[in-house]
Amino acid sequence: MKKSYLLVALSVLAVGGLMTSCGEAGIADGTRVAYAVDSGSTPATNLIRAEVTAKDGKVTNVVYDEVKFAGATVGKISEDTASEIGVDNYVFARVTSYGTTSTNFYAKHLSVDGKVWTASVTDNVLSYTNGTDNYDTYYGTMTDQDGLAAFYHALVNNYVFAVDTAGTELAGAISEIYSKASNLSTYWAATYGSTTYTWKQNIDKIAKALIGKDISKLTVSKADEKSAGYIDSVSTGATINCFSDYIAVAQKAFTDSATKIGVSYILDSGSTPATNVIRAEVSKADGVIKNVYFDEVKFPATTLANITEDVASEIGIDNYVFAKVTAYGSTSTKFYGKYVSYAGKVYTASVTDNVVSYKNGNDSLDVVNGTLTEQADIQALFMNVTNNFFFTCAADGTANGLNSEIVSKASKLSTYWAGTYGTTTLTWKGNMEKIVKALIGKDPSKLTATKASETAEGYLDSVTTGATINCFTDYIDVVKAAF
Repeated sequence: MKKSYLLVALSVLAVGGLMTSCGEAGIADGTRVAYAVDSGSTPATNLIRAEVTAKDGKVTNVVYDEVKFAGATVGKISEDTASEIGVDNYVFARVTSYGTTSTNFYAKHLSVDGKVWTASVTDNVLSYTNGTDNYDTYYGTMTDQDGLAAFYHALVNNYVFAVDTAGTELAGAISEIYSKASNLSTYWAATYGSTTYTWKQNIDKIAKALIGKDISKLTVSKADEKSAGYIDSVSTGATINCFSDYIAVAQKAFTDSATKIGVSYILDSGSTPATNVIRAEVSKADGVIKNVYFDEVKFPATTLANITEDVASEIGIDNYVFAKVTAYGSTSTKFYGKYVSYAGKVYTASVTDNVVSYKNGNDSLDVVNGTLTEQADIQALFMNVTNNFFFTCAADGTANGLNSEIVSKASKLSTYWAGTYGTTTLTWKGNMEKIVKALIGKDPSKLTATKASETAEGYLDSVTTGATINCFTDYIDVVKAAF
C-alpha cells in the first residue's frame, strides 16, 4: 500500500459510463466504483477505491486509489504547531518505532466531514472518540459502501481537519491529506530495503493483470509477504501486501452485486474546446439515486502553468513566455512556464498574437484535451490533472515547481468560486449541493433538465433546483450516464 511519481490513470480501451447493456457473463457494461478497508491490520488503516470499467463481460480498465486514515496518521502535528495552537488543542504520546522512542503530538479535536472526534492518551496509546464510538474502530471496520464513499471523499478533499474546543478550524494544523495515487504523495514513492516496486508500480501490475478478464471467476493467491501475487496460477509480478484486497474490491465494482455506485465523466459545454472536466459518482438503490459526489477541475495549460511576474524574473527569459490578456475590460501581461509535463510528455509554449499554445509536435495540449470524446480518455484527463501529473518543468521534463498545486473544485482547499460575487448568490459547492438535493430519490433517466438563461435557475421536470450554475445540463447529463 504505497505510491509513485508516474502516470496515474490506467486507460486501456475503456468505454462510456452509461450502464445499460450486459456482457456475456451478465455483467452490466459501464464504469463502477467500490470501496474497502484493507486487511493488513485490525482495525484497518487504509481505504481502497477501485474504479472498474466493464464491456461485454470483461474488464477494460481499472483505476485504483488508496488513502491512509488512522487517527495517529491524520491527526499528527508537529511540535511547533502544538506550541502555536496551545495545550488545550493537542495531546502527546511517547512512541517507539524501529527501536527509537520519540514524542508525537496530535490535534486534540478532529473534524471528519462535520463530525468531531476528541483525542485522549492512555498508556501512550492515542484514541479519538465521539460518544461511545472509537474513530479507528468506526472507520477501520466499516463495510457499508455509502459510508466508505463519504469517508473517502472527506479524506481526499481535506474535509478532515483540526478544530479547537469550540469547533473552529485550526487551519493548517494537520498536514494536507494526499491519496497514494497523487503525484504529491511521498508514500512509498521509491523502492527501499527489500522492496522491488513502488506502490504505483505494484498497482499498475495488478490493474494490467485484470484487463481482458471476467474477474468474477478468479482464483487469487500469494504465498507470503515478499512473494508475487497470483491470479489463476499466473504471476502478476505485484508483491504488495494485502494483494487479495485489491482484487476483491475490483471484483465488487465489476460484478455490481455488492455495490451500486456508478461513475462517469464529461467535458463541459461552456466553450470549444472545453476547459473543465466533470465527474459524477452516483450511488443508487431501488431504481433511484441515493447520493451524488460531483467533482470538477479546470485543465487548460494556460490556467495551470500561469506564474507570477516575480517568478518569471527569477527563472529567466528562456524558461517562460508572456502574453497580453484582456479580461473584464482590463488588459494585463500574463506569464507562463515555457515547458509543462502532462502524463509523462513535455509540451512547449509559444505565443502568436497574444495567444499561448502548448504543443508537442503538432498536438496542442489544450485542443486535444478539450475535444476528447472517449470516456477512457476523459477519465484519464481527470485523474492526471487532479493527481497533479500536470506540472511545469524544464525542457527535459524535470519538475521545477513553478506552478501551484492543482486542487479540484470539490476540495476544501479550492479557492475557485469559493465565495459569491457580482450577481451570483451561490458558490460552486453551493450549486452542487442544490443539484444533488434535487436528484436524490429520483430516477434521472426520466428527468428533463432545462435552464432558460445564464443567470436563470436550472429546472428538473419544471421544478426549480435553485442552482444557477452555467452548463447546468452538463451536470445532469453526467449523472444520467453514471446512473
